[in-house]
Amino acid sequence: DALPDFSAPVDNFVIKDYSADVPVFSYTMNDYRIHGGVDIACSAGTPVYAAADGFVCEIDHDPMMGVTVGVQHSGGAVTRYRGLSEESMELVTAGEEVTRGQVIGASGETALIESAEEAHVHFELSINGEPVDPGDYMKLTHLSDVYEG
Repeated sequence: DALPDFSAPVDNFVIKDYSADVPVFSYTMNDYRIHGGVDIACSAGTPVYAAADGFVCEIDHDPMMGVTVGVQHSGGAVTRYRGLSEESMELVTAGEEVTRGQVIGASGETALIESAEEAHVHFELSINGEPVDPGDYMKLTHLSDVYEG
């Protein structure tokens, strides 16, 4: 199976990049650690969209990452949307088919491990079980892109 076309789950800029090798500073934990996804700025209640067609494979309330919705895609890809609002657990159901651009949740403040950070959605992409940089598979806007030119 080929990978699908992906699009950003929130229409805003990345405030913290993916970093599997070089630790980045966590204001909440007051230390340096790897960051297995990207944080996309948005205020609480902002709609969060499926990044590609697939089916909901996970709806969970992780003790550290908060409300999480996972979507399985073709090509062995899985996207996870973390720190969503509690109400997001009611928007989709496990096994439900979703299409790219469909609302699957809303941003919230449920991720304890990122609670001191600016409001955002934490977005992860894995392929065949291996975390990858979402920016390698879709166009993401960074704050530096907004202010250049």
